[in-house]
Amino acid sequence: MDIEEEIEEKLFNLRKFRKDDNIEPIPYYFRDGERRIHYIIVLQDTAIYKKEVLRKVLDFLSFLEYQGLEFEFEIGVMDASLVFLKIHATDIVIKHFANVYDVDIDNAGHNFIPDDSCRCYFRMTKLTRDNDDVFRRKGSATSCEINLLLYKILSDPLTYDERDVYGIDKMIKLGFIKDAFPLHDGPWQWAEEKQENLNDRQILSKYWANFSMWYKEQPINLVSKYFGTDMAFFFAWCEYYNFMLIIVAIVGITFILINVLILVAAPSVVLPQFCNATDAMICPMCSSKMCHFVPVRNYCKTHRAEFVLGNYVNVIYAVFISIWVAAFLECWRRKECTLRVRWNVQHTDVEYKIRYDYKDKSTYRKKSMVTGKIEPYVPVGVKILRYSLIYFIVFLVLVLVSSYVILLVLMKNFLISLMESEPRRTLLTTVVYSICQVIFIKTFSMFYIKISMWLTYMEVPKTQKMYDDRVIYKIYLFGFINNYIPILYTAFLRGQLATLPGKKSVTHIFDEDFCLPSGCVILLSIQLLVVMSLKSFGGNIFTAIGRFIRQMLFAASQKKTVAETEMYVPVWEKEYYLEKSNKELWAFHFSEMILQFGYVSFFMAAFPLVGLIAVLNNFVEFRMTAIKLVRGNRRPVPNMIGGIGAWDDIIKFASYFSIICNAFMVAFNTRFIRSVVYSAVSEGGEEGLFNFTYSLYAVKDLPSKFHNIVDVDECFYFGLRHPPSHAKKYTFRDEHYMVLTWKFVFIIIFENLILMVIGGIYYFVDAMPEELKNNYTEKNYL
Repeated sequence: MDIEEEIEEKLFNLRKFRKDDNIEPIPYYFRDGERRIHYIIVLQDTAIYKKEVLRKVLDFLSFLEYQGLEFEFEIGVMDASLVFLKIHATDIVIKHFANVYDVDIDNAGHNFIPDDSCRCYFRMTKLTRDNDDVFRRKGSATSCEINLLLYKILSDPLTYDERDVYGIDKMIKLGFIKDAFPLHDGPWQWAEEKQENLNDRQILSKYWANFSMWYKEQPINLVSKYFGTDMAFFFAWCEYYNFMLIIVAIVGITFILINVLILVAAPSVVLPQFCNATDAMICPMCSSKMCHFVPVRNYCKTHRAEFVLGNYVNVIYAVFISIWVAAFLECWRRKECTLRVRWNVQHTDVEYKIRYDYKDKSTYRKKSMVTGKIEPYVPVGVKILRYSLIYFIVFLVLVLVSSYVILLVLMKNFLISLMESEPRRTLLTTVVYSICQVIFIKTFSMFYIKISMWLTYMEVPKTQKMYDDRVIYKIYLFGFINNYIPILYTAFLRGQLATLPGKKSVTHIFDEDFCLPSGCVILLSIQLLVVMSLKSFGGNIFTAIGRFIRQMLFAASQKKTVAETEMYVPVWEKEYYLEKSNKELWAFHFSEMILQFGYVSFFMAAFPLVGLIAVLNNFVEFRMTAIKLVRGNRRPVPNMIGGIGAWDDIIKFASYFSIICNAFMVAFNTRFIRSVVYSAVSEGGEEGLFNFTYSLYAVKDLPSKFHNIVDVDECFYFGLRHPPSHAKKYTFRDEHYMVLTWKFVFIIIFENLILMVIGGIYYFVDAMPEELKNNYTEKNYL
């Protein structure tokens, strides 16, 4: 029989399978009611009836049959052009491929290993209490492990019957197969009357994906069992991070209350000129109509608020935050080590499998030093050329994203010009500026996952782990620029680019974007408050509304289909229409949590309430994510990894950057250094500190339109410059350079002290808890 006849015969058999509807399908099982469905492959009949496509599909199915898998076809109910291929793996096949792929399905588990982290009894549930018998393995493969093995079989075909068989990922990419996904264990709805037959999905829905459990511990052991260790490590990190964040939130509130008490007990800590001066005026800082003279006393309330948010007490708080970051990283390292041993994944990070894209695009071959086989490779010169082009594109994308700060500044200047008579216009425009920043952040975040995947695809990484790690690095890099650049601009550059009152600088766009006379701390706090609140709570609200609308539309479509066809929609078709759970989507979710970690560790010294906002958001965020994963998404393809992988490197980078950021925040965003230098060179009080910090400018030296507006000869502006009567008028005083020098000296001392503390923590605290080490050694010995 030639190839054409063989294809026609198999095509006929496939059509015959589709027409065999005499037996009603059974949920989660084959039609015989005995064989469990483990995996679903979705075919489009308009595609597979093309002979070239059908040939590849039939080769693929023949390969699966050769490997011992069993399958059954079902025609779609809601869409008759879809064909659902149900796959079942027998116990013999599972045991065989568990040995092939080194998946330890006979392991009894390590749930006896205790967790040395601090725990509260009222937060425990039936699933999280220390109990050796809870979810101890029964010596057989779990559904998660079966799904993992099936994915490896589907994605790793070899030459079969002298034909090259594509893997499932390439088949989907080429359009030969529409989709593939593992099936959930059963419905998620809790059944009170049948609790002895509950599946893991129902238990997770009850004790995890449930807002009533917002304060309870997450059942990460069951998450690991059902979704795989990659998801379990993600939620374990999130839970531990939020637990540590509660400490930061409490300390932040405490520092705010201390500052309020200091302000009430000793009002003189606020510069008296801001509240008592009668004729002192602040100079107009630009030459446009939006700048004008403002009485110094108008800034009394904002100066008091700025003292509450940022003063010399913040030095202690900055030290605390930096040490907290180091302590969190070390505690997580110990917890990660415990979980790695508990879930038996301490030796799963080495990967030598070459990606198909790498094989397809590599025309050179050489002998591998690792495997000893002839493998494809890319010459160094080609890599350099490819990487140069790709990272030049990355640089252009970063510049493009960063440039939206200029658009925000221009928009803010325009709004200020419209609110010329509004006394609080700077604060109001900061709120609008922050809202627009959130819109930009959300808009660009819709694209940078695809951009990261496309750029990494162009790099052609050799292994899947290399591909995943590089996608993660790019997602975080784009998120870092997208989220932090406007805030870093406010913290360190806003108001620094202007020169003298009424003068235009080289960067005249930023001349009209200046801070309040008392500083930028309150504007930075407003920006952080609006951005974090809208980005977090607003994002959760819109996500929940969008998911509800999608569910209602699908329910209406399903009801209409049932009414028209008099057939119920089977579970595999329902799950096909659920949202996909791909790795890149969860990388984005993890990136959002790391970016929040950055907001807390980078800028909390300027706004101590950041931790409280983050904690409140996370209680909601974690349950919403769990509900989405358990109820609203397809079951993801599991991955048994030994930690959070590339995110460890990113968190370490964020921790070191936070040290730098906190040092610069204290040095340049509080009056701590200026006060110390002033105390060293002068014996004056707080009134003298005002004259030390603010300089005089002659009204006659301003543009002519300002000359006859106020009845004063001089006005004040922020800066340590000579007065108009000095021979070197308006040039920097010696004290300016002294303050600047001591700011950098403080930064160096601060960073080195914190690094010494971190080094001490890493040196004296072992990554593996002592009890874990003893138990693990004893078990291995036995």
